[in-house]
Amino acid sequence: MTANELLAMLGRAWSRLLIYPGGLTAFALVWLVARLSRRSRGAAASGADGVDQELPLTISAIALPWLGLALLPLPQVAGINRQTDLIVVLALLEWPLVLVIAQEFHSTAPDAYARLVRRLAAALNSYPPLILAALVLALAAGSFEIGALIRPPDALAPARQAVLHWLGALAWTLALPPALGLGPFATRPPAQRALRVGLRLRALGLIALAALPWFPLLADWPWLLLLPPLLIAALLWCYDRATAGRAARKWAHGYLVFAVTLMLVLLWAAYAMLQERLA
Repeated sequence: MTANELLAMLGRAWSRLLIYPGGLTAFALVWLVARLSRRSRGAAASGADGVDQELPLTISAIALPWLGLALLPLPQVAGINRQTDLIVVLALLEWPLVLVIAQEFHSTAPDAYARLVRRLAAALNSYPPLILAALVLALAAGSFEIGALIRPPDALAPARQAVLHWLGALAWTLALPPALGLGPFATRPPAQRALRVGLRLRALGLIALAALPWFPLLADWPWLLLLPPLLIAALLWCYDRATAGRAARKWAHGYLVFAVTLMLVLLWAAYAMLQERLA
């Protein structure tokens, strides 16, 4: 899918980009999170909001995760004639983090190196389980298309497929704390306003992706459709409060074991599928 095809597709469903899930809804949530977060208020008070010398990069820090949010097939969104895949959405959502890491790498601030190390450590602890969780979901669905990833297996599907689907959904949620820089993986938010907004849009997108597989379970109770993202956000908040300031080493060991376990599950599933084809 090219950029022109992507924009043309969203142009036919403009409400996804401007109202929900992107646009007004996303930025209202970003504003609410900024108001409720003490850490964000402290960073905003102490950091400078200077204008980036490279304006296109500043704009892209907000525009790309905004576009990624608009592509998510959340409940009650306007339909589009083609679904995109998880890789495209993740690339759009992760762009602000790439810019923050690049900025800290070139920064001459006294604490820039320490912040860069902590941010890279969080990334190294989050990307392996996130990637493996995505592979588990894709193996269950047979596709990287988001619409296929979030559909639970039907009653006629093999039990292995259902196990992989729900294991991937759970693993994605468990990989969020380091991905979002929570608890022992916390780092100081960037001083530039555009990057802070971009990171918050990224956080919304990752939480929404974690909630997507759980929405079909509540299809018969539409008044409960807000429950999955709210429950995930509440669990992340509790984790952040309970582990803030603690050493990240033991959590890093835990995420290493977690990633190895997911790898073994993938190998087992691939072996089982190969055995079925050869039988």
